[in-house]
Amino acid sequence: STLLTVLMAYAPLAKAEEYEIVGSFIFGRHNDREAKPATVLTPIGATNQYITGQFYRERYFGINSDGERNDTSSTLIKGLNDEGLFVDGQLYAEAISSNVILFSHYAFLQGLYPPTNLVKADYVDEMMAELANGTVVENPLDGYQYVKSNIQENATDAYIHIKGDVNCPSLTSATKKTMKSELWSTYSNESAEFLQSLYEYDFIKETFSESELTFTNSMNIYDELNVNTIHNATVAKEISEDVVRQVKVWSDLYQWTLSDKTINTNLTIGAQSLLGNMVTRLNTTKVKGTPFLTYYTGSFNTMFQLASILDL
Repeated sequence: STLLTVLMAYAPLAKAEEYEIVGSFIFGRHNDREAKPATVLTPIGATNQYITGQFYRERYFGINSDGERNDTSSTLIKGLNDEGLFVDGQLYAEAISSNVILFSHYAFLQGLYPPTNLVKADYVDEMMAELANGTVVENPLDGYQYVKSNIQENATDAYIHIKGDVNCPSLTSATKKTMKSELWSTYSNESAEFLQSLYEYDFIKETFSESELTFTNSMNIYDELNVNTIHNATVAKEISEDVVRQVKVWSDLYQWTLSDKTINTNLTIGAQSLLGNMVTRLNTTKVKGTPFLTYYTGSFNTMFQLASILDL
């Protein structure tokens, strides 16, 4: 999944190559899952999240997937535990309770803090692995690390940090206005011939009515095609990658249009809520020194909105 990382550099150092990373804010979305309404993260989705977590482990801890440490890496955060163990206070993690987002969140954290043999870790004495009789007992699951995370429900106050666009009248109004605009009508007309042509495929006929093959429904069309061309051999054989790419173009345009600050700033309320909290979290790291890492997991639409606000 795509992740946005914001870094802080130690300002008094004069040269760019001498800057030191003191903290990072990472925002991610879910990975591969079943078609909507999705409740299950697929094995490849979980694996991708785990690998992404490993990437950030190597980046900030300097420890690669083989457990080898590189103390000379320019991206090391020196305050993090040298053994790559979870230490309360060094990480702040938050996600919403939606299944595929929550499961993606945990899979990432498993890669960031993989199972560790505590007997070989310098941290072992503090973990009280050795008993009074001299016996050393390892944690179950090969040293699985129990990483703290703050899970938000839609009724909790902090839910707005990650999903500030949910049940928001201002965003709902902006979305409705955009979907009634001349621009939306133009995109609907330009995409109509291609999207209607998809009805020739058996899979499309089984999944959508002909009237549902529209620009307004392009994200759902792409979602079904993307998932099924990955996991269903029959669909992958019937529908070419080129067709899927063309559907993705219209699907992306749909989401970009509904996330464009130049059309209406209220379309980016979700990202505005997230960025406000991001600044708060990074300032906490700047003032207090910790947490060194902050990791949030949210939705794809917030990612699009962030790109619009940050002009990416």
